Amino acid sequence: MIFCPKYRRKILKDGVDIILKQIFYDIATQYNFEIIELEIMADHIHLLIDCNPRFGIMNCIKKLKGISSNKLKKYSNLQINNNNIWTRGTF
Repeated sequence: MIFCPKYRRKILKDGVDIILKQIFYDIATQYNFEIIELEIMADHIHLLIDCNPRFGIMNCIKKLKGISSNKLKKYSNLQINNNNIWTRGTF
C-alpha cells in the first residue's frame, strides 16, 4: 500500500518518521495485523501488510491513517490545515 500526506507535503522527516513508525507498529499490534515492510519517505509511505481477510486491508489503512493523524496533531512543527494530514486515496 502507498499513501501520502495531503498535497504531498514533505512533512514526514526530522524525527516525525521515527515517531510515525512506532505509532504504526503499535496500531498493528492493537488490531492484530502485521506490518511486514514499512518505509517512510518525506512525502509518502510504502507498506506491506499481512492481515485477516475478514478484517480487510482497507480497515487496516483506515486505522493507520485515523489514529496516526490524531497522534501527529500534537507536533506543532507539522504544517497542517484543517487537521487533515493524509489524502483520502490509497494505492
